[in-house]
Amino acid sequence: MPLVHALRSYGFRVPEDISVIGFDDWPMAQALNISTVRHDPRSYGALAADAAIRLSRGEILTESCIVVPTTLMLRGTTGPAPRD
Repeated sequence: MPLVHALRSYGFRVPEDISVIGFDDWPMAQALNISTVRHDPRSYGALAADAAIRLSRGEILTESCIVVPTTLMLRGTTGPAPRD
């Protein structure tokens, strides 16, 4: 919300001029109509712990990158790109 407020104080219209997307989909995001990325941080810890345990056992990790699921929660702070 502070970013949206600051942008508006500079004369930008959100989302007409610029889109704002937060991260974590915190509980108030829906109430404040802020677009966010929803993810599961606990899964990061579980994946990291699993990798650490496997490495401590001398295993070789075959994956060089782990992709975790996310969801873009579109709400009132995103819109189409402005046209000139």
